[in-house]
Amino acid sequence: MMKISLSLVALFLTISMKAQVIDDKIQIEINRLIQAHVDTFLVYSLSCNGGLIPLDTCAYEQTRYLFWAKNVKTYLKRFDYCKDYKTIQIDTLNPLNFYFNNRLLIAKEVIKKPSYYEVKKTKKGIDTILNTITVDHSCYHRFDFVVNKDTITKVVDIFDLNYIKFDNGKKNIYYRYNQRTKQKKLIDIVSNLVDGLNRDNKFETE
Repeated sequence: MMKISLSLVALFLTISMKAQVIDDKIQIEINRLIQAHVDTFLVYSLSCNGGLIPLDTCAYEQTRYLFWAKNVKTYLKRFDYCKDYKTIQIDTLNPLNFYFNNRLLIAKEVIKKPSYYEVKKTKKGIDTILNTITVDHSCYHRFDFVVNKDTITKVVDIFDLNYIKFDNGKKNIYYRYNQRTKQKKLIDIVSNLVDGLNRDNKFETE
């Protein structure tokens, strides 16, 4: 039992070290860019909780993406534990521009948890009950916006964002609202961009 416990401790320590490695890589890049008078960044990641520990050591920590703006141009770089990637200049679907054009709305928006109204008859009359569902395991879009050393973080639960209908047939009353938020549009822009670049191996060094 002691050997098993020590092995688990060693494994979790290794995972923590690898996560720190990715953070350090991003921070080194940001520090370098700050020296070049860059002060606007976006760090994006998509992570899930509650899953099994991956056997692939390169997958202990989710891939992250760093966006930054310089001289009216926007750049993107991918970061993970095992490889280094080249910097890409973005010409279209610019998430930084979208954020700045909508930052006030994005700051106020809250993605609402799936809910429906249930009407029940009681001795005193009729009660309207708001039922809400939550889950322990889900995936999350995380955005860290850094502007002049000030950081704003937005985390969006994919379950809450995309839940449409309950098992009893009731529709999520907040589905349309969640889908129409600027946060959803930002997620679409970033997801489509990085998915396309990864699919075409654009991050790979030549």
